[in-house]
Amino acid sequence: MKAGVEYFAQGKYEEAEAAYRRATVLNPRHAGAWFALGAILEKLNRYQEAEAVFRRGIELNPTYAEAWSFLGVALVQQDRHSEAETAYRRGIELNPTYSSAWSGVGSALVVQNRPSEAEAACRRAIELNSRDAQAWSILGLALVRQNRHSEGEAACRHALELNPRLSGAWFGLGAMLADQNRYEEAEVAYRHAIELNPTYAETWSYLGGALAHQNKYQEAEAATRRAIELNPRYAEGWSSLGAVFERQHRYQEAEAMCRRATELDPTLAEAWYNLGVAVSQQNRLSEAEAAFRRVIELNPAHAQAWYDLGAALGHQNRPLEAEAATRRATELNPAYVEAWRNLGIVLYVLNRHSEAEAAFRHAIDLDPGQRGIVEELMRKLK
Repeated sequence: MKAGVEYFAQGKYEEAEAAYRRATVLNPRHAGAWFALGAILEKLNRYQEAEAVFRRGIELNPTYAEAWSFLGVALVQQDRHSEAETAYRRGIELNPTYSSAWSGVGSALVVQNRPSEAEAACRRAIELNSRDAQAWSILGLALVRQNRHSEGEAACRHALELNPRLSGAWFGLGAMLADQNRYEEAEVAYRHAIELNPTYAETWSYLGGALAHQNKYQEAEAATRRAIELNPRYAEGWSSLGAVFERQHRYQEAEAMCRRATELDPTLAEAWYNLGVAVSQQNRLSEAEAAFRRVIELNPAHAQAWYDLGAALGHQNRPLEAEAATRRATELNPAYVEAWRNLGIVLYVLNRHSEAEAAFRHAIDLDPGQRGIVEELMRKLK
């Protein structure tokens, strides 16, 4: 055990692994040796092996809170977030003041799209340890998921003040900058995260998105392909690559990527949305309609899906249904200029000209730059 500790302190993880494995052979019931071996395996990104080792240690000593937390980390890295949440919560039961377990629960909850619960868990971690950079980082993500961008950015920046080498905080900062359309800044943050942790597939995928929004398509494609190389079962990476192809009007390739994403994760709304866009651009409107309806099943508040559903229905000469879908888009996002403009078109087709003109005027009020487009549309419709 002593040799393993020394090797670990020197960053010699392979040698530490060998030393701890010898310790488990010499004394198979030494729970501490199993826990130390699991920690080394996590450092080496061998999460399935780490999980098995931690479970063996927990069999020998089920009351060690830290081991449950480390097991949670191994499960998160395998995208098994509900199991990870259970492991972290077991750690908290054993030691309610263990801040790392609270921040771990927060990380599992964020990925499960339970941001308000994640926020509460992270704030509890911070109460217990105000210098827990990981908790501040996850709190930032939880706040952004609740559209509290300025608070989220402040939390992530505070995490980086506490630990400038925390890759997760750079990733979180990048995500919230991208949500605010600050793509150049997001790119810088993602690249910092990759320098610190080059094997995290999600960062590569998000970097690809930031690059695509800057029209850096070759770099975007390379980044998203790297995400898929690192994790071939990462559905969001396949969907992101599809979105990159869509921006280049490579719709058949985009369709193939998005279909792979939906095979890997049938509940990934963005994959269905990107698939809908890809097939609609190939004039396969009934398939596009089905894809957009699937998005809405998964996320009823997805304004873009309602808008695109309305467009698909309109092109199929179903104006009443198109009106309903497009109105829903404007209800979900009252500042959605394109939706108001399309609503005007649908209403004009329905011979409800005064309502159409009101919708057009509202689009212009929201964006005066739309005036020329709308006036040209009205001339064509008349």
